[in-house]
Amino acid sequence: MGIVELLGVRSAAIVPLNVAGNRRGVVIASSAQHDFFTEEDLRFLQAVARWVGALAHRAELVQQLTAEAAERGRRLAADELVTVLAHDLGNYLAPIKARIDLLRRRARREDRQRDLQDAEAASQALDRLRRLIADLLDVGRLDQGIFAISPQAVDLSGLARETAAAFQAGSNAVRIGGESPVPALADPDRLRQALENLLSNAVRHSPEGAPVHLDVGLEGNGDGRWAVLTVSDQGPGVPPDLLPRVFNRYVRGSGSSGLGLGLYLASRIAAAHGGSLTVDSPPGQGARFRLAVPSGDELSGFRGEAP
Repeated sequence: MGIVELLGVRSAAIVPLNVAGNRRGVVIASSAQHDFFTEEDLRFLQAVARWVGALAHRAELVQQLTAEAAERGRRLAADELVTVLAHDLGNYLAPIKARIDLLRRRARREDRQRDLQDAEAASQALDRLRRLIADLLDVGRLDQGIFAISPQAVDLSGLARETAAAFQAGSNAVRIGGESPVPALADPDRLRQALENLLSNAVRHSPEGAPVHLDVGLEGNGDGRWAVLTVSDQGPGVPPDLLPRVFNRYVRGSGSSGLGLGLYLASRIAAAHGGSLTVDSPPGQGARFRLAVPSGDELSGFRGEAP
């Protein structure tokens, strides 16, 4: 015996239940009498379904907003803690750096090559830590609206060669191509910071021995003339589900060991110059990051402030 027969249903009115435009179910009114419901009853049932759908939507919005507010609160607290810790750590690095430099000079003077190599390796590791701390502090500056740049005349080709030189000692050499010189009006320190993050990301995700390509050039289109740095690797590429969020802070791939700040800061540095950072990553074909800043003649009157 079916449920309809068990309940003695002889007639029913059924209308869809929609919540925020999505079908969530139906609203049913039933009766033990034949042909019990009228058109007016159906219209009333439809009004009830709309009312129930609106209440459900409002409840879901309240739940979503509450969860987002809690997440923002946790993130703000975490960001504040990270900024304070980064600032304190930075204060300890200066005397450590001075002592390592002293050991390196002493090893060089006494011709102790193994000690010299160890001191240089320690100095490089300390430099990486200093860059990480600088990135963490810059995140705090962005949140406080005090992240600024100081634009000046820059040759992007020269800056690219200088920045890439620090990555040539590893197994993944950086190959530089493109035009020379490439003039731009930009903050060289901030642009170098962005490029270091892009190169570090490319080297970290490249197969052993595979080169990373860095191309420099000028491009012109309807939006003006742009000085462009392009970093390409031969790694697995950015997962499709990560692409929409790849420039958000604290976003990391499954195999990443970083904090997920490098690409976020690089994108904000590009935006502070009035430019952009984009990524092209076909599945299984590596990743190609394009950092574009306006060329010198396009930046007249540029204020150099982060948006």
